Amino acid sequence: MSINDPSQIHYIANVRVPGGANNISLDENEVQRYRTDPDGFVAETFGLSKLEYIEWVELDGTPPVRTALKAAIFVEMQQAVCNNQRPRGKRHTESSHALRPGSKLSR
Repeated sequence: MSINDPSQIHYIANVRVPGGANNISLDENEVQRYRTDPDGFVAETFGLSKLEYIEWVELDGTPPVRTALKAAIFVEMQQAVCNNQRPRGKRHTESSHALRPGSKLSR
């Protein structure tokens, strides 16, 4: 008899966010998707297109004028990050180091 459930194995992916990086917990079903297209997977996690995610990180959280990212979505992302939460709260994340507001994401 075991008190630990072997199906509760999670993997950690260190992903780029504005101002640094965070860890995202992946289950076994998500690992292959992440390995196939890490930027696309992370973008989907944040509710962004791949291009929007890359611009968000490269511009350190400032939305570019030319992107389709709507102000309401940007505000939701920034608030979630400031509250150490992930937009739409799907997966657990944990900051890899102290980041300024707009950089942390979690469940």
